[in-house]
Amino acid sequence: MNNNNNKNPLTEKEAMKKALKRKTRYRMPSVNIGVLIVTVILFLIIGVCTLVIISRNDDKAPLVTGSSLESATVENAVDEEKPKATEISVAFPQSAIHEGELILVNADHEFVFPDVRDDVSVYDNKTLSYKVGDMNVTLSMTAITAFNKLMDDFYAETGCRDVMIVSGGGFRTEEFQRQLYSNRVATDGAEMAAKYVALPGHSEHHTGLAMDLSVYTDAGEGYAVRAYEKCKWLVENFENYGFILRYPEEKSDITGISYESWHYRYVGLPHSLIMKEKGWVLEEYIEYLRNLPEGTAISWNGIASEEISLEGIHGGDYVVYYVPANETGDTEIKVPKNREYTVSGDNVGGFIVTLNGGHTNE
Repeated sequence: MNNNNNKNPLTEKEAMKKALKRKTRYRMPSVNIGVLIVTVILFLIIGVCTLVIISRNDDKAPLVTGSSLESATVENAVDEEKPKATEISVAFPQSAIHEGELILVNADHEFVFPDVRDDVSVYDNKTLSYKVGDMNVTLSMTAITAFNKLMDDFYAETGCRDVMIVSGGGFRTEEFQRQLYSNRVATDGAEMAAKYVALPGHSEHHTGLAMDLSVYTDAGEGYAVRAYEKCKWLVENFENYGFILRYPEEKSDITGISYESWHYRYVGLPHSLIMKEKGWVLEEYIEYLRNLPEGTAISWNGIASEEISLEGIHGGDYVVYYVPANETGDTEIKVPKNREYTVSGDNVGGFIVTLNGGHTNE
């Protein structure tokens, strides 16, 4: 009988083999889930903060601080102390006194023909509300545009489109005017010719802003515009669109031309309305503007005109003032900022400045 206690003791090698054969397992200690979640959150917070700091360091625009706000306040105060420019200055050459919608052309003031004309065909640019004598009649596009608007409104009001710009009733060359004058002298004599036909070089038709009108019906009948019943609205509204009757009967001693009921001239707004209000012809209007005291203008508020100081210009009104031209060199003309303006020579010795209400030039 064997006694275990009497067994021989295991060698070191045998003991190791026996231990390896045992299926003994070691259990990992259990993990605390709450602690793990808190740890993860802390790591996330640290990561986000790190990214924000890096982003701020990379941004070249510094954050607003108390010192930068104080600096900005000081800079704004300095800007407010600087006088703000209220005018702009525009230079016009001496030759520009002979150009524009308000030039005076008569026996005393000869028209200066430009090197390049800008007149265009009336036939190619007209609307269907009126007629033209032939395809060769030309005018300034400015005058055509205003006349189109007038005649379109006239047609809408009356249904009449019998008004016609007659042949030869638009722009005329000096040679054309010379032929007209010679023909009138031959038939009626020099004295009569001088009353109705301007001398070559002194005709308003050289400007491209004047037109001769007549009525020519589809039935082939002809009438004077101011004697045609259907044209009553038209006669009463010419000035509202910038046109004037250039040679009224009662002003022939001033214009030097006898009454011409057919001759209309574009001068633009508000000039036509001021002349109508005052009962002036172009000669009188330009003389009035030339004699305005320095720093004085005339305004038009849509109802009436008044003299005002250039320092008290109203934003919504038309304002007109005169600037004499320098005898040599350019003339600097000042106009208010943020106002739409036009400048016309008077063909006498200066410039007429017109400020339109409520518009900007910037």
